[in-house]
Amino acid sequence: MEMTLVSIVGVSSIVAVAAFSKRLGLAAPLSLVVVGLALSFVPGVPALAVEPEWVLAGVLPPLLYSAAVNMPASDFRRNIKAISGLAVLLVAVTTLGAGWLFHWLMPGLGWPAAFALGAVISPTDAVAATSMGKQLGLPSRLLTMLEGEGLVNDASALVLLRSAIAAMAGTVSLAGVAGNFLFSVALATAVGLVVGLVNVRVRALLKDSLGLTLPAVIRSVKISGDDPVRFQEEYRRLLQEVAEAGRAVLEEPGLVRGDGSPYAPELLAKVREDARLDRKDEAIGVPAIDGAREQYVDLRLGVIAASRDAVLAARSTGVYSSQAINQAQRGLDLDEAMFQRLSAAAGH
Repeated sequence: MEMTLVSIVGVSSIVAVAAFSKRLGLAAPLSLVVVGLALSFVPGVPALAVEPEWVLAGVLPPLLYSAAVNMPASDFRRNIKAISGLAVLLVAVTTLGAGWLFHWLMPGLGWPAAFALGAVISPTDAVAATSMGKQLGLPSRLLTMLEGEGLVNDASALVLLRSAIAAMAGTVSLAGVAGNFLFSVALATAVGLVVGLVNVRVRALLKDSLGLTLPAVIRSVKISGDDPVRFQEEYRRLLQEVAEAGRAVLEEPGLVRGDGSPYAPELLAKVREDARLDRKDEAIGVPAIDGAREQYVDLRLGVIAASRDAVLAARSTGVYSSQAINQAQRGLDLDEAMFQRLSAAAGH
């Protein structure tokens, strides 16, 4: 009975904290950590002990699966070098650095135990990192690398943890750690391919892949969804607010070129006209003259940066829905990626 009550209160607290964080524009994982720490000091709260196997086998796989299915495979392949470096090298460096710090703070703690503790805290959480990154308005490519690194860094951390535990008994070597890591990567890749292929085949055979999940229940009881007209009006107001903040950069008195000379009025007028998020599929005409082209790209990047700040400010107010905020951010991400490519091609 006590465990049932604790479970009900825990789930209710998680839902309440997540909803409260969304209204305040805070990252839900960070709020949950703070609330959990605060509850641990409340008198009378029972001490719960969860077996590590339950977390590794029952909690971690669904979280990683949820993050994996929402990540495009093309983005993962395009950033595979950066993701591999973060998931392997960064985890190893973090483990060594954290182990050295723990050994320095607690001299009685042996090196193997210190490195084991460092391996425990070295991997980032895929869900928390992505959630906080979206709240901060990070570029989409950086979010992709963080999310991809969070999907595979646990393997590196677990190998290092197992090696550190084995070192406590004096039965580990550098060659053994490297071999164990390569074997774990090969085995995990094979298992992932088999499970992924089976999952795709099974979902393809189902007429309704949603089955009896929550969306199907919502459809069956005929709960009304979002009003498209109301969303379009909300999104239009958000775009207008963001566009005004972006164009305000062009009206600043100190807006000059690198050599101190002012920008041409015709160029400012073109940037002011093109700096809209509601262009849909309209093409953007970049000036063909090299000097004007570079100035145009610089101005557009400045407008995009100001617009992104406006979107983050709008998120913190809680006036606009997350759907409208995310759609505006996606538009800014596309524009920013395009003009960054143009800037790189111009030799900036």
